Amino acid sequence: MSLSGPTSGLERSLSGLFTVSCSVAPGSKVRVTPSDGAGGQFWSSLSQDGDYGSVFLSASAPTATFLYAPASAGAKSISLNNDGGLTNPVGPLSYEAVAATPGSATPFRLVRAGNTVGRYATLQQVKDQGGWQSGDVVKATGGTYVVYATTDPGNTTLVTNQGGIQTGVLVADAVIEWETPGQPMVLDYSRYWQINMLSGGQPQLLTMGQSCRNLTVRGLHFRGARPPKVESRTGAAIWTTVSSANGSYPACSLTVEYCKFWQCIDGIHTQETHYGLSTYVRYSVFEDNSDPQGLRHDIYTGRNALTYVLGCSFRKTPGQGYPQAGMGHCIKSRSRATTVLACMLDVQIFSDGTGGCAQNINTPNGGAVVIAGNVINHYGSLSNNNDGNCLRYGEDQYQLGVDTNPDPALNSHSLLLAQNTLRKYNGRPADGSDKPLINLYPTGVATQLLSGGGVQIPVTATVRNNLVASDTSRASTFVALYPANSEVAVATLANTGEYTGAPISGSPALNDAAYEWAGDFTPPLPRSDSLRGGRSRYLPGWLPTTPWRWTEIPGTLWIDAMRSDGQRLAPAITDLDPGPARSYLSTWDYSGPTYSLKNHEIWMFGGGHAATTINMLTRWNLHKEVPSLEVVSMPTPEAMRRAWVFGSKLATTAYFPDGKPYSPHSYWNTMYVDARDEFVSFGIAGLASSADGISLSGPGFSLRDVAGYPRGGGWRTPKFYADIPSLGGVAQESNTPRALSRDGSTIYYWPHEQGLKKYSFATNTHSHVGGNNAAFPSFRLAISADSKSTIHVGGSSGGSANGWDVEYCDLTNGARNKITVSGYTIPTGLQCYGVEWIEPLGAYLTLWITEGAFNNDSIRTDPNISTVVVVTLKLSGTTAATATLKTLTGTPPTKCNSLKGMFFDPAYGCLIVAMSPLKPLLAVKIA
Repeated sequence: MSLSGPTSGLERSLSGLFTVSCSVAPGSKVRVTPSDGAGGQFWSSLSQDGDYGSVFLSASAPTATFLYAPASAGAKSISLNNDGGLTNPVGPLSYEAVAATPGSATPFRLVRAGNTVGRYATLQQVKDQGGWQSGDVVKATGGTYVVYATTDPGNTTLVTNQGGIQTGVLVADAVIEWETPGQPMVLDYSRYWQINMLSGGQPQLLTMGQSCRNLTVRGLHFRGARPPKVESRTGAAIWTTVSSANGSYPACSLTVEYCKFWQCIDGIHTQETHYGLSTYVRYSVFEDNSDPQGLRHDIYTGRNALTYVLGCSFRKTPGQGYPQAGMGHCIKSRSRATTVLACMLDVQIFSDGTGGCAQNINTPNGGAVVIAGNVINHYGSLSNNNDGNCLRYGEDQYQLGVDTNPDPALNSHSLLLAQNTLRKYNGRPADGSDKPLINLYPTGVATQLLSGGGVQIPVTATVRNNLVASDTSRASTFVALYPANSEVAVATLANTGEYTGAPISGSPALNDAAYEWAGDFTPPLPRSDSLRGGRSRYLPGWLPTTPWRWTEIPGTLWIDAMRSDGQRLAPAITDLDPGPARSYLSTWDYSGPTYSLKNHEIWMFGGGHAATTINMLTRWNLHKEVPSLEVVSMPTPEAMRRAWVFGSKLATTAYFPDGKPYSPHSYWNTMYVDARDEFVSFGIAGLASSADGISLSGPGFSLRDVAGYPRGGGWRTPKFYADIPSLGGVAQESNTPRALSRDGSTIYYWPHEQGLKKYSFATNTHSHVGGNNAAFPSFRLAISADSKSTIHVGGSSGGSANGWDVEYCDLTNGARNKITVSGYTIPTGLQCYGVEWIEPLGAYLTLWITEGAFNNDSIRTDPNISTVVVVTLKLSGTTAATATLKTLTGTPPTKCNSLKGMFFDPAYGCLIVAMSPLKPLLAVKIA
């Protein structure tokens, strides 16, 4: 008998699925009972009346799954026993129960007219003790709360009295929101409902009660609103029971933002009939919602006024669902108006039979429906007969029935399906019964449906500028019915909707999608184009498809486009140019490019000191089928630079008379700030000295200016950004490490002998953070995913016994400590060229090259790299890490002319290396 499953999970909370497998003799039924010897509880993932702590194996069902809830935090050992004489697994399965981290014992702060009324453990206490009133705001402290009892901190259920029936929020206007934006209250009810609902029932975590008219829920994450029984198929994390006011249906609203719903029956479920209720769901995530029969609804809205969904994510993850697949809907709306914009619907189906859905979006009663700018991936079910559609419209409104919507205001039916990406991937041969991408009742195309009064009225359907794909003929059928759309191959569409190929212009050239999905819990990006598909961004065809292989990027040889003879993009350099090199190659001296994740571009600005005064700003545009190079800002005219040099004016200002900054050794100073769409040189360092005229061989100097070049404009005026402060008159901006926060708001930097400082774009000020003044082992660094720390990687010949010299820095206070690295040993004679955080790996990636390659001589054209090593570094806390060598194929870099030039583009899933102007860029697919 074998046992497999997750190795960790939250204390007192349901785990993912464990799997038990064994061959069983025909006619036998074997009970298998798991135990951890520490009071943990177990449940079969299927309905088994009277015995939830065991699973059963037979010849026809040799595999079973169960769930586990540890009673406390700490290491657990799960073992199996059986009553059929089978051999139990050798040794228990280890499981680490992680302690919950509640932010407060009284996480709910009641605020009235801006003043705090009090702090309470539960919403019930807010009601009973705080005297919750209309207009009050309830602030929820972030953290992870395991809710098992009614008095546990974080409990959101509300009753008439302790032990009474659920009434929900009864005040007319209420807001329940996170105390600190970005720090959600995570509520895990999984064990609470698993225990309390064994006899069936209806789980509700937060209810909008009868007398509530407007409820806003912001920044709360709900897990576990589902019971274990197949028969118990109603319930939701957020539920509504708003009064209809004797049939008058007054206007009321439910607004949900920045919330997460996972492992619930339904995420949000509004009542069947309330013609005045509008539901707004924005920037929220719906994940692994189902009951023992499969997915019901992530969002279900009844016969209401409006359902509006913006910028939300819907998905399934492996090993977290029940085995029945292809059921339910991501969004089912019976409202008379439904709008779905900029959402990611990717409810996958997996080889174990979990996942999938019947329809991604179902509007069974028609109405005014707008679906624009979404990525809608339909995976169907394991059986063609149970297959569904990306969209189904009107099936309950074409004839009178129990589910017909009699709303008197339902007097029109229209569908706008525009600028979406629709991918229907069955993953099995077509047998003729696979369903179309969309289905409009009753005939498959727009005809007539019933009004709320039961009268047949026409349906108008506008279906345009969608990208569609299917592994059967269904995409071709769709385009034949709706010609103003484009069929593409399934393989050209990523799960996140990016299209690998040249963008396809819309026809008609209209923008119907005002927004584009931007990620979980993130407001969508504004969109104004008329391109076909749900993503205005696409994946260029040059992206490598083989993981861990060095791949040249076409069209990216820098020196081919920046020829000194003036035959390509840059002006010719004459013999009178001030500087000894008189070559565009010299702009790479002691310099290196920087990357724009937003635009998929590499920007280059450098040179300086004894190399050149050529202050040209260039960039690669990688987001094209064939990438291109361009000069963003031409160099200051040669005659002006020459006059400046001979006039000995270089040390008086950081700018030439035309307003362009001097050419610097850019070191680690340059960065692209995506939030501002601007190239920034944080300090202008290593500048040329004109002490001996044109040869520029005098001592270099540095200036504290911060120069900016916003997209679409010229260089900012001098002193637009505050200068970097000096220490005792000593310039401190040259050759010191910098780290840009991931939101682009802050630059962290470590001046010589001053610890950690930071610069805020919002306030245009510099401030001291803290920390010691010791030198770092290396200026190669990477900022963490949450922008709260950096790691600095050095070593090899100058490192420890295993070649590593790594430090951790806490960006909140500047504190630093050494990281002990185990695992792979870096060979001697190498130096770290770059380090990047790689989210898919959950680790940092480091690139090591021949130490002597860092000669910073841009004129050398011979290969100078003999060894290239790529190693991942996975942190354990803040003091330890494990190094793992990655084996790459293809031709690695052979020439280095830069101090930096390694970047990870998560949208591309690739490492990009810009190490030399003499070689094309390289890409490595990360997997």
